[in-house]
Amino acid sequence: MEECSKEFLLRITQKNSFCKIKNVIKVKKSEIKIDQIVKEDGELTRDYKESRDFIIRKHFPLIDDHYELTEEELPDIEEYKFTKQEIENSIKGMKRGGAPGYNGWTTELVEECYFTDSEWFTQVLNTCFINGFFPENWKTAEVILIPKEGTDLKDYKSYRPICLLTIWGKILDKLIANRLTYFLEENQILNNNQYGFRKYNSTISALQGVTEFIGESKALNKVTCMVSLDTENAFNSVRWSNIKQLLEKYKVPRYLGRLLNDFSKDRSVLLTDGTRWIYNQGVPQGSCLGPIMWLLVANELLNYFEFDENHRIQAFADDIIILMRAAASYHFVNNSQDIMKKLENWAAKFRLKFSKRKTKYT
Repeated sequence: MEECSKEFLLRITQKNSFCKIKNVIKVKKSEIKIDQIVKEDGELTRDYKESRDFIIRKHFPLIDDHYELTEEELPDIEEYKFTKQEIENSIKGMKRGGAPGYNGWTTELVEECYFTDSEWFTQVLNTCFINGFFPENWKTAEVILIPKEGTDLKDYKSYRPICLLTIWGKILDKLIANRLTYFLEENQILNNNQYGFRKYNSTISALQGVTEFIGESKALNKVTCMVSLDTENAFNSVRWSNIKQLLEKYKVPRYLGRLLNDFSKDRSVLLTDGTRWIYNQGVPQGSCLGPIMWLLVANELLNYFEFDENHRIQAFADDIIILMRAAASYHFVNNSQDIMKKLENWAAKFRLKFSKRKTKYT
């Protein structure tokens, strides 16, 4: 394997279609200052390394969750393997000059591999396709912690983890995400009131839904109430058992189910000493599949609500808007009870919480 890799890299440098290979190995990312963190026992962490590892373990928990996706429950639909055009589009759509994963391979270098031998490159990814296999090394991420502005930096929740994934893994991730998105949209599975992470939908589309509802209320001489809810730590709280059950519920093709099932196994992040910390809850931020997985969970909430001319529930990713109209504002207390009960049931089912600090009422 080592000799094969050396021979392949030699061919790259000989062909050298980009004139020169640069930034193959990026310099170590500058360390972001992290305060001492308050632990469960009230004690403070001692130094940067302990603080960083404590935050990572909290954001990427290992829980008792062993649900296995039942492949036999999924339709065995014949699908085409990944094409060169799919792969090339995925590579070309990736950001240039960005931070590589822990192995140091940049987008530019991986792209050079593709153009040097696209047949071999395509064969590697289609081997994963055929076997429902997502290589473990491609599931290991380096984590950058971004402090949230205006928060207590002694609280581990005040740091947003961004996963720096390997470029090979990001390409396979994107290929699967594109196929899953196509399946969901083609079969009209996603609720029309979900505006996040969807083609031809945007914040403008979501805003239009709100303004239309308010305009209709004014025409009916009614007042409008709007409640904005933020799902706390949404992406990191998603359980893979719930995701797999939803994949079964929506009957995704078997080949996708197998790939997604393996995508979720043995995911890891690097600690400060270079060891891998295995986790099994949440979807990695930085992954193309992460947002699509979340849409499945949010879809369950939106589907709780049938059409009602006096209320509208819409979502943009993990942000939820509740719109209600009534002849007078005092009616909102009673009119909102059923809505809030459904929200509570959904949150309890998926073990999610709403952020009190970010909840707004207008």
